[in-house]
Amino acid sequence: MSVVVTWSMLAIIGITISFLLSALVYMLSHIFSSEMMSAWSKHEIQTALLTLILFVSLTSLANMQFVKEYTAGAKNYLSNLYNDAIFCQVSLYSSGSALAMISSITFSINPSIASIKNAFNVFLNPQTQKGGEDKKSNEGGRQNWSTGISPASFMQPILIALSDIQSYLFIPFTTLQFHLQLFTFIFNKGTTMILPLGIFLRAFKFSRHGGNLLIALFIGLYFILPAMYLFGDSLMQSKFNATQHMCENYKPSLVSEFGTPLLAKAGFGGPESFGGNWDGDFAKIILPESSKDLIFNGKSSFTTVFLRMIVECTILPMFAIIVSLGLAREFALLLGSDIDFSQLVRVV
Repeated sequence: MSVVVTWSMLAIIGITISFLLSALVYMLSHIFSSEMMSAWSKHEIQTALLTLILFVSLTSLANMQFVKEYTAGAKNYLSNLYNDAIFCQVSLYSSGSALAMISSITFSINPSIASIKNAFNVFLNPQTQKGGEDKKSNEGGRQNWSTGISPASFMQPILIALSDIQSYLFIPFTTLQFHLQLFTFIFNKGTTMILPLGIFLRAFKFSRHGGNLLIALFIGLYFILPAMYLFGDSLMQSKFNATQHMCENYKPSLVSEFGTPLLAKAGFGGPESFGGNWDGDFAKIILPESSKDLIFNGKSSFTTVFLRMIVECTILPMFAIIVSLGLAREFALLLGSDIDFSQLVRVV
């Protein structure tokens, strides 16, 4: 008969072993009349009891209904925001690619410009049609002249800036991808491991600091991080007075439809560039008629998209991680371990 050992059973086993060892040392301290062994055993027994209380309290709190509800709300918010980031990124990247195409055309017409200048020089100096050293020297002069005034040197900084912009457009998308994967790991796999393993390590004196680290991370990532995501959602909703996200009814299949007609009607690449009527033409194409309280509202559409991509998709998720790790450090100090999370913040 095989017995499946879960992570919760591992935590109970660790607490039980710690309690039995402490009780055995306490008995030996009376046999050998050792005050040091008695004091150590009493401290370890109290630690084992506190660890058991901590484990039961955190497990009960994690299983409460309101915690599950706001956790599910935070995950839905991240999923919607992730879809919004995909939508805005494809749109902005399409416009950025158009600018890059225009810049590449300047490279293609650069030889034509040089040919026109050579022909113009020949027209002004008809004697250069004759052979001899004058023709060769004049041709060399024309080549140096056309090379010296080539627009390629002027376009190089612009092309570098355009390539940097297109690279930076991936930052909100990759940031949300990281947070969504982290959130999925914590609430699908991490919760079955972090807390019980931390409780097991905390039950023993030689591994107590590592156990406190895992328990503090569990508190910060399981309880505080979803609350910080919902705080960012409430902050942005109050700022823009909206009840829906940028594209709540987003469909992944629309990414393949981002051609010139859709982009033109949406305001991307059209005569008004990013100033299209988001709440009008754009909403009729992508969203149903009932979705009217969008965050985009005509003239301020590009500003709104820019602010949400920078603030809500990049800054607020990073702020949520930093605050969660900072409070987790305070919980680690409360449990008796001085742990620095600065390296984790740098990784984030």
